[in-house]
Amino acid sequence: LAVRLAEAEQRLARERQPVTARIAGHLLGLPALRDEADLVVVLAAPKKDVASLLGTTPEAFSRGLRRLADDGLIAMAGPRVALLDPDALEALAAE
Repeated sequence: LAVRLAEAEQRLARERQPVTARIAGHLLGLPALRDEADLVVVLAAPKKDVASLLGTTPEAFSRGLRRLADDGLIAMAGPRVALLDPDALEALAAE
């Protein structure tokens, strides 16, 4: 019961963050592989499921990913996401 309560509190706190901050935190929490000079993570679930997990809509999730890509923090190639600036992502996730 205590674990469930802690998880619920974390979800509620996360939902107060901007969508891009939630996405950054999620990407940083995924297992990463080194691909040449970049860290790469793979979205293991469809984007609509990840959006639901993060408490947002699929459209807002896609816009958030695009915003991160436009800002040069990530690069998308299908389900593979290159983390181009992990330090900036960490700062964003801490908002």
